[in-house]
Amino acid sequence: MRAGKSLYAFDRSYVEVTGGSATVTVSGNEATASGAAANTYRVFAPQDIAKVTVNGSPAPSCREGAYLTFPCVLPTALALTTPSTGSATDPIRLTAALSSGSTPMAGRTVRFTVGGLTADAVTDAAGVASADLVLDVDPGNYQATASFAGAFGFAPSTSSAPLGIVADTTTLVY
Repeated sequence: MRAGKSLYAFDRSYVEVTGGSATVTVSGNEATASGAAANTYRVFAPQDIAKVTVNGSPAPSCREGAYLTFPCVLPTALALTTPSTGSATDPIRLTAALSSGSTPMAGRTVRFTVGGLTADAVTDAAGVASADLVLDVDPGNYQATASFAGAFGFAPSTSSAPLGIVADTTTLVY
């Protein structure tokens, strides 16, 4: 099927392709497409589709009534947990939970940032990533940020929280 064209029958659009030319097959409970990597597909599929494949790889799909769009970009959410204060030059633990809907996202990289300092961590089976940052910054008010860059079929997301950094306590003995 050529890009930008739709297959119509009985006053209904059955297949729409956005991007480059493609081949689309819907058979039983499977939908398969091959074409340009940037293509998106919208097919009439009133039945449940259990397996969606694009260019030989599983692809996320979104249902809108009797139509199935794939691949689609699913929203993600990050929930950042951090103490409200920390001492300069001391380590602080930042934790974030990554999910798409109510599903935890395992094996994804989350980047933590405070005042130009960064640390990356990979989410576990529960979708949780943790990193320790040594607060090698001047005392002051900062934003702690956790970010997920996104991945095939998943949108990026960010979460921030205020973090006050106080001067490290020092004692001079003479």
